[in-house]
Amino acid sequence: MRKILLIIISLFFLNCSNSKIKSFYTELEKIEGKYAPDKSIAIFDVELVKKGANWQLKGETTSVQVKEAVLLSTKSILDNTKFQDSLIVLPYPDLGADTLAIVNVSVANLRRNPSVGAELVDQVIMGDMLRVLKKNRSFYLVQTEYGYLGWVTGYSIEQKLAESVWFKNPMCKVIALNSYIYSEPDTKSEIVCDIILNSKVNLISKVKNWLQVTLPDGRTGFIQNFNIINTTDVQTEISVEKLIATAKSMMGVPYLWGGNSSKMNDCSGFTLTVFLANGLQLPRDARQQALIGETIEFDSTFQNLMPGDLLFFGSDKIITHVGISLGGYDFIQQDGYVMINSFDKNDANYSEHRKNGLQIIKRVI
Repeated sequence: MRKILLIIISLFFLNCSNSKIKSFYTELEKIEGKYAPDKSIAIFDVELVKKGANWQLKGETTSVQVKEAVLLSTKSILDNTKFQDSLIVLPYPDLGADTLAIVNVSVANLRRNPSVGAELVDQVIMGDMLRVLKKNRSFYLVQTEYGYLGWVTGYSIEQKLAESVWFKNPMCKVIALNSYIYSEPDTKSEIVCDIILNSKVNLISKVKNWLQVTLPDGRTGFIQNFNIINTTDVQTEISVEKLIATAKSMMGVPYLWGGNSSKMNDCSGFTLTVFLANGLQLPRDARQQALIGETIEFDSTFQNLMPGDLLFFGSDKIITHVGISLGGYDFIQQDGYVMINSFDKNDANYSEHRKNGLQIIKRVI
């Protein structure tokens, strides 16, 4: 009889625990929807466990608001029963002061997991600032200036910013699709590294038609002055003509899933690179880019489209692709390589697939 009673009591407390955990995850789903709906820009890994008579809140997040909401919800569900709070707000404390980094190679890959074989989710380029969140062997979980998350190799970034001369001189931005930093002001000298559109370097001095620059990791070299511009000279107003010229200069650049540079890119990496070169930072993905700007109504003539309008494609209102309008029927897109297509069935470059998949048009400039 005593044994049966103990079983009944155990089942009672187990059911109570299960009920509390179920309520916790119901509330957790609401918190996630409010504060961290997009996993590409927010970490939301939270769980409530019970070991014996003790409760523990575990996991990690990038949001202080998430932690505050989860703590409040947990206290309510557990009726103020004491629990161990092990929910970490990134960055991890063991990183110390090294929670900022600069990309020190022309292109660094961001991967979904800390492995060279993991899916490529994005790319960052020389001079980009990153927020470092945690370390796993030789990989670092980082967040870009536009919020995107991914794992990057340690040799691709420079972390010792307090010791860096990077911030001591004027900053310059590369305006060429591809170029090189040379060891001397001579194209026949040894190459220090390659460098691409939108990269940033630190200006030291001018030498005739060359500029001497410092890279984020302290290396120095020379770049021809027509490949670079001082960031203080960048125009505040976007020129549509220059934006379209930038887009067309990338004709033939090949496709790469997760690519986000003038070397190789995907559809939203192409639009981001083009707009960034002309002074406007777009979100990373097509579905995110579709959330900004003014919605433009259109008809079968496409006559109200302006050069620079963003065209979003997909099905059932799900955005999967983006291109840039050239005005009227014509548009430029990354679709295997950067190419120009048309919505006019009489044109040789007509794309029936894209015309049928056009979902929304946004004007951001």
